[in-house]
Amino acid sequence: MPRRSLTLVYLQQSDGIVATAKGRAEELNGPTQAQLQKSRDSNGLYNYYQVLPVSHPKSREWREKLGGSLVRDLSALKGLKAPPTTDSKKTTFYTSTQANVKSTASGYILADFPENYRLYEHVRVANLNGVPSSNGNARSANERRDCYLYGHPGGRKKRFRSPGEFLPHLIWLSTDLSANHENCECKICCPDELIQAGKDLIRLHADGKDKVRLGEKRDNSGDNLGLTEKKPKLNGDGNVAKVESRSNTSIVKKNLPVRSTSQPQIKNESQPQPKPQIQTQTQSTSQKPAAKPTPPQPAVQAPAAATPPALLSPTPLPGMKNYDQAVDAQCNKFLYRSGEVVWFNRGSAWGLAVITMRQLFKDQRHQDRPQYTVQPLSHPFAHPRTMTMNQEEMLRPWLAWSAPDPTHETLVNKGLTYDTVDWSGVLQRRYGPGDAEVDGSIFAAKAIDGCYTPFERLTSARTTVSDTQYNGVYCGGEKIWLGEAIRLRTGLGKDIMILHRLVERSSQTAKGAMSSDMFVVGDIYSFQTVTYNPQQPIPANTFLPVRVQEDLNYRNRITIANKSQISYWKLIQSQARLGLGEVKGRWYESRVLLPILKGQADFALSLSKGEIGDVGSMLNGRGDATNSANKLGAKRNDRLEAFGSAIPPGTNIEGRALNNPHTQPLNFPMDPALTAPSMAMNIDQPQEQTVNDTDMSEFVDVNQMDEGDYGQGYLGNLGNGGQF
Repeated sequence: MPRRSLTLVYLQQSDGIVATAKGRAEELNGPTQAQLQKSRDSNGLYNYYQVLPVSHPKSREWREKLGGSLVRDLSALKGLKAPPTTDSKKTTFYTSTQANVKSTASGYILADFPENYRLYEHVRVANLNGVPSSNGNARSANERRDCYLYGHPGGRKKRFRSPGEFLPHLIWLSTDLSANHENCECKICCPDELIQAGKDLIRLHADGKDKVRLGEKRDNSGDNLGLTEKKPKLNGDGNVAKVESRSNTSIVKKNLPVRSTSQPQIKNESQPQPKPQIQTQTQSTSQKPAAKPTPPQPAVQAPAAATPPALLSPTPLPGMKNYDQAVDAQCNKFLYRSGEVVWFNRGSAWGLAVITMRQLFKDQRHQDRPQYTVQPLSHPFAHPRTMTMNQEEMLRPWLAWSAPDPTHETLVNKGLTYDTVDWSGVLQRRYGPGDAEVDGSIFAAKAIDGCYTPFERLTSARTTVSDTQYNGVYCGGEKIWLGEAIRLRTGLGKDIMILHRLVERSSQTAKGAMSSDMFVVGDIYSFQTVTYNPQQPIPANTFLPVRVQEDLNYRNRITIANKSQISYWKLIQSQARLGLGEVKGRWYESRVLLPILKGQADFALSLSKGEIGDVGSMLNGRGDATNSANKLGAKRNDRLEAFGSAIPPGTNIEGRALNNPHTQPLNFPMDPALTAPSMAMNIDQPQEQTVNDTDMSEFVDVNQMDEGDYGQGYLGNLGNGGQF
């Protein structure tokens, strides 16, 4: 039966938080680490929590109920008809109350839960393999699976138990731009006890039986209501304590944080707990205590056994926030991205350029193929024309090779940059022989490698006054999104991080000047290889990006068949924080880039031997070209500023991945059932541009390319015969 089409509904604001303050430490806004472990309880059942990815059927059920109910209620509130649902590509945005999910507007679904909200399943089963417990025909009465939505700023104990319970809060998020929780009518922001107490007070005033203002005590000891205003008592979580009785109730409003004023500090894993000081009975032989009675000391018992360290749990992937991001998260679409620096093949030579546009076109077999438009880099006084590349084999990542020295020997090792080179003098040959265009591209690429540009500020993320979060960053010559893998300098350069947060922190120096720092937060993984045992399968990690999972599956098929070895990504640190200088670059699939770097023949020979290594070991890191590894670099306000005069004035770097008919940015969740129909677009084959072969000087010899050392340099010759 074909899956019916659904219209995606998106929210542009959220009050969700990842962690809450607990004393001086932080507490994750979700089940505890102990609750995430698959251990047995006193009833002999496995009792644990597990986070559900957005593609899980229960997540889909929740989001479909919420999306339909939200469309229904907001349409009724505005007196409008629900938008049509026949076009699966249409997207409904709500930025601007009655909760009922029994009847919903069909054909709508939330693309994802609000930012930082996560759906967990509480599992209580006798067997982890799904076999019924008692007689094999029915499960025990104690076995059940319940879902809870975490993320409310009240903390982990303030969770939603059903779509109907969350719907009032969702409607409030969609309609109240003031972000005032006192306006929300959900059971967490406004508990039943407060609602009932307010109704009782209104009834008494209406009957004329209550003439005492709120805040004044009654002298009537026989009054059962005893309405007084008292300071709210706080429980251990810092929230207002729950009222025990309706007959003796204080009318208080919960003091919940507002989105724009509170943000838990991001820290590396959890804070260490202080250890109790235990007095020992042994004494030093060199010092003897005075002979006087000592007061008895309270006995402090040491723990009977050391608590084993909690197992690490992977963090769910953040949701997609625009169309380009969703495209780059998919396999077999594009290897390169708009705004990135790449090496491009001119037939007999290689040059440096920026990708200004990309799209899909139909080849002779009517299959979608990527096509890139590149603008060669140059000195400020002349710029070559753009070129169209129809094969990804004709391109290389910027970090695949090391840039050579300038062709003008007098410019070598002078500490010069693109902005300090006397380009007018170079063109007048005052600095000797060489190629100004080639040197311009080399200096420009190195300058871009040393800068960064965060983009798409996340207005819905809870931040402090000094912190700003972003959806992506241009890191040197590459474009990086939240939710994807990046290469790190840690772990001998073979570790990767799944990026969950990009945070820019501003501070003021002692002299009053403002400075900023950029750091990344995510889960760090190390690549591990073990002997393959079909009786002990390695569980799949659904919180890895799809491209990482598919690449791992491909590599394991090769190594299992030829070497009886299997590999996996081992989580070694959860929610770690590193400076942007610790990032080597974005991660590439070995199955895609290795055939390009090694050549199809050598790659096929390696496969026949069961050898398929990590392509990351063949790539440089950001900063290697300028001996500035581990440094943050200079911030540029936008991508065009980073390129400066190395590209023609007015150059347009498009952000769209396809010929998208939508004018607004689209958000795609990591749900293949939803994204696949939306990606089925008809792309007209664009016309190739005519380019003069003399537009770009030759400076890398393709015939000698195999002699070079990938990641360390390359061999070539100049168009004018000079060697470098």
